[in-house]
Amino acid sequence: MDGWMDGQASLHRGDSLNHYPQWDTPTVIVSDGAYGILGFEGDTSDHLGIADWYEPHIQAWSQHATA
Repeated sequence: MDGWMDGQASLHRGDSLNHYPQWDTPTVIVSDGAYGILGFEGDTSDHLGIADWYEPHIQAWSQHATA
């Protein structure tokens, strides 16, 4: 695993879209990004692209999360 785990929690590095299928079904999803400030590779350059950036994540959350 490219990250950290202590038996109660785990932290994964990379694009979460690549991890969703392997993770247990979450009861909480905390999203940190996009920002619209080019703060990380793949971040948008302004607020105009944020909705498009989030769309595939929201689709994946809808498929993998509990209600």
